[in-house]
Amino acid sequence: MVETAKQTGFAGNVLLEAKDLRVGFMRGGGSDEIGVAVDGVSFSLSRGKTLCLVGESGCGKSVTALRLLRLLPVPPARLFGGSVIFDGQDLDAMSATELRRIRGRQTGMIFQDPMTSLNPVMRVGVQMTEALRLHCGISAQEALVAAIDMLERVGIANGMSRVRDFPHQMSGGMRQRVMIGMSMLTNPDLLIADEPTTALDVTVQKQILELMRDLLDNSGSALLLITHNLGIVEQMADEVAIMYSGRIVEQGSAAAVLDSPAHPYTLGLLRSRPRNAARKQRLEAIAGTVPNLWNSPNGCAFHPRCPSAHEKCRRERPPLFAAKATFSRCWLAQ
Repeated sequence: MVETAKQTGFAGNVLLEAKDLRVGFMRGGGSDEIGVAVDGVSFSLSRGKTLCLVGESGCGKSVTALRLLRLLPVPPARLFGGSVIFDGQDLDAMSATELRRIRGRQTGMIFQDPMTSLNPVMRVGVQMTEALRLHCGISAQEALVAAIDMLERVGIANGMSRVRDFPHQMSGGMRQRVMIGMSMLTNPDLLIADEPTTALDVTVQKQILELMRDLLDNSGSALLLITHNLGIVEQMADEVAIMYSGRIVEQGSAAAVLDSPAHPYTLGLLRSRPRNAARKQRLEAIAGTVPNLWNSPNGCAFHPRCPSAHEKCRRERPPLFAAKATFSRCWLAQ
């Protein structure tokens, strides 16, 4: 079942549309077994809007993001189906050369691990200006000035000297800010941010989120924000998609998902948030762990951890139902 933009409530001036994405990985070690990491994911994202993709580690959020821009190595990844339409163009039908013109100019991506994303033997300034010079046709001096300015905007002082640093000369938080600045330098139409503020303190985190919000407000860009921090979701999201075991289990407007969740997994995530009023109370937790790729249970993947599971949950995988305020992949919402 492929949920269209109209069905899932994301209709509008659509910039990005992912349709029925399916990704697996080979187990390795001589085995031909393939585990499914992304299983029929569909969503749309409109210009000027932020969609937050939320879930625990191992739910398929990062794989979904990499699949959008065809950044997964094949093999070990296997793309079983689906399509990605960006600004009216089918990215899956493009050649590698055509796709390179899209990456870095019309799309920007903030990767989760800045140390493996930055080239360790190239100075930071060279890496930051590469996309500007390649895609925007400006001089080396103009690109360098823009890079220095961006470093200051993401909270790195002495940008003029820092552009000459190598990545290992910076802290983890500074490298993360370099990646964030680099991805935003070309004012991309679509920014994909995978846990962009994980290594940052609260003050810098606020600064980065405001910078992203300015990009959206001033240029009409769209933001796909991957996070497990529900505080960030409350600040940034227009739409929310909750992922579990490779599938979107609930989606809708941020207000609807946060205030009127219909899926037990979403409810569990919301209940696990720390609250100031309950500082001395033990946080609620969702029992168990996310199933691995090769050990997904029958029926609803969440049923072994779900306090509301019944026999049908163990036997049949639920489709996406229109619940009271959201779309929920749960038999309780039928």
